[in-house]
Amino acid sequence: MLDNVVRPTTIVFAFDAPLINLLRGLNLLGCNQHLLVAGQSDTSQLYEVPCITYSGSDDSAIISVLTDKVDHSSETVLILSGKHEIDTQRLALIIECGFKKPRMYMHSCGPFGNLKEAYKSQIPDAWVQVSSAPSVKPSKHPVPLYGIIGTRNEDDIIYACVRNAFDQGCQKVFLIDNQSTDKTKEEALEAGAELFVNYETDKYYEMLRIRLMNDAVEKVSLDSKNNKTWWLWMDADEFPRGPDNKTIAAFLAELPEEVRVVGAKVVNHFPTSLPCYKTRTHPGKLMPFGEPFDCNELKAKHCPLNHWKHPLHRFDRNASPIRALSGFHTANCPEKILESQRAITIHHFPFREKENTFRRYQDLCKPDNSSGTRITQNSFARIDFDDSVSIKKKSCSTRRYENLEFVYNGQWDKVCIAPGESPKVGVTLQKYEFPSSLKSKKN
Repeated sequence: MLDNVVRPTTIVFAFDAPLINLLRGLNLLGCNQHLLVAGQSDTSQLYEVPCITYSGSDDSAIISVLTDKVDHSSETVLILSGKHEIDTQRLALIIECGFKKPRMYMHSCGPFGNLKEAYKSQIPDAWVQVSSAPSVKPSKHPVPLYGIIGTRNEDDIIYACVRNAFDQGCQKVFLIDNQSTDKTKEEALEAGAELFVNYETDKYYEMLRIRLMNDAVEKVSLDSKNNKTWWLWMDADEFPRGPDNKTIAAFLAELPEEVRVVGAKVVNHFPTSLPCYKTRTHPGKLMPFGEPFDCNELKAKHCPLNHWKHPLHRFDRNASPIRALSGFHTANCPEKILESQRAITIHHFPFREKENTFRRYQDLCKPDNSSGTRITQNSFARIDFDDSVSIKKKSCSTRRYENLEFVYNGQWDKVCIAPGESPKVGVTLQKYEFPSSLKSKKN
């Protein structure tokens, strides 16, 4: 695999660091294909990421292999072990052997610019800063807006999702599909989307999905004639819209040039009456009741403005790319990036027609029993890997799966789907207004 590494690359020194630190570090780096992981013994979860592994406790052994294989001018990242003395020795070894001083040190709580700070405060700097520039008048030649959606078995809602993206001003919408076995791809194409890639995995790997979406954004942007391109990142059950009854495209045209990221507030919607959903219809028409997600309950803030997601990034041909991280909550960029004071709103519809919703979540979250035998401890669910790297071993998908009965029984005082160590129990619903219909086909 080393022969396929693109040089220069970024060397991720993992040595014997905890796997969770390595995974978070790779996620922060955008799971870029120009990475080389060195030293981590367990690489089974690292899809298509080149690795050099070794056994034993001699750190110099891995350095010796790298000396012969990799350009010393490569950027480096050090995944910390959690022990300051050991990491200090490893840092000295990296520099002594002629490699660049790491540009990032990944601790379990986040990234740091130097070793001292990582073990001093353990509070990473904000990845994005808030722009203080005032809004401008809409440009006569606004930057084009494209959409990108990651999917698996979402044929009941993908058509409406794609149509909403076009209604919000997207000129093109691209699909990254994880081997859907239903009509997701056909519905998306009928709505006007373009299939960029259809990939296959045995489980659900969020970091792989994000890497493929990042790669698609960069390739499409570079292949286009655009010097700048705004990208709207979406899951199939997300229906974003601009502030003040503006489309997202119109809102972006008013932003100052320096802004390259826009955050989002999220409203989770719930079925309160029957029918609760109709295919190819904006889900808000039949599910207008929802609850805004309060990010103040989270210990870790995703930005200074406390936005839950950051689904809008601007790709600039002459600037470093912004690479989204898992869930589009944050992103990574070597350069200083600014976000808008104002945000868009994502209306989230994870609960649709009851029978189909149960089926989808069972496919994702229930342990595999395809053999027809009794489920054993060796069985696994598609979401197992993401559960393993989530707080309290529960991803957002698993939390929703555990609350399906409460949701469809209308037991709002028992519903608990928010992430975090101590998520709020119970939801208070309010009504939202949505457009009455969607266009049947792309203009």
